[in-house]
Amino acid sequence: MIYNILADSTTTSATQSAAQTSALSGNWTMYIFLGVILLLFIVYMVFSRRRSKKQEQEFESLISALKVGDRILTIGRWYGEIVEILPDDMFVVKTGSDEHPGYVTIDKNTIAHIFKEQPAAVEVPTELPPAQDDEVFEQEGEESAVETTETSEQPETTVQTEEEKEIQ
Repeated sequence: MIYNILADSTTTSATQSAAQTSALSGNWTMYIFLGVILLLFIVYMVFSRRRSKKQEQEFESLISALKVGDRILTIGRWYGEIVEILPDDMFVVKTGSDEHPGYVTIDKNTIAHIFKEQPAAVEVPTELPPAQDDEVFEQEGEESAVETTETSEQPETTVQTEEEKEIQ
């Protein structure tokens, strides 16, 4: 009986000390984990702040370079063209069509987007050049076998107007 009591007391104290040790190490790992999460959050905020500052500076330089004739979009979603630059960072913007123009005076802070002039459109040919008969494409490991296919030309369909029908 005394043996059982001593065995229970040593087992209980060993179990309690192991539980306390694991509880302490569990607390430290939790603090380390929270510290890493906090550090990552701070790093994220610093880099996102830098990026937004850089974008703001670029936009400010674009706004300071605005000139008469530039096309803009305001935060109220009004499209227009700058007609006059006033002091105190104010602009007169022409909105509407050429037949019915409207003029609005806006502040530089109301500009949401600046449309840059598009380069001249490149003319794309509508027809492809005819294929050369002497062009042969060979695949590796195969002998060249060229099959020529005739392109069937379809007759052009013409639409007769009412005047042509009356003449016939």
